Amino acid sequence: TGRTVGQSLSVALAGAVFAILGGAAAGAALASPSGHLAPARIAALQQTFVTGFRDALLVCAACAAVGVLTSLLRGEGERRAVDAEAQAAAALEVSGHP
Repeated sequence: TGRTVGQSLSVALAGAVFAILGGAAAGAALASPSGHLAPARIAALQQTFVTGFRDALLVCAACAAVGVLTSLLRGEGERRAVDAEAQAAAALEVSGHP
């Protein structure tokens, strides 16, 4: 459904933003048990991770805002038609018809 596609795209986009900004690499370096990191390097990696995570959350918020605006701008008649289609599909599923 449209909701699932929207959720999948927003998670994929947020993950891409996080990875592009170096958050994933910074997290992997911080979690790595091998090697000793200098305190300055740890602080830099933590800052990179937090920046990437914050920006990924901002992307998620923007995707949610677009969804809210789309839902609000959609007409009431269209909303009723979609609800009627969903109810008909659910009734078919319950009755065992494909």
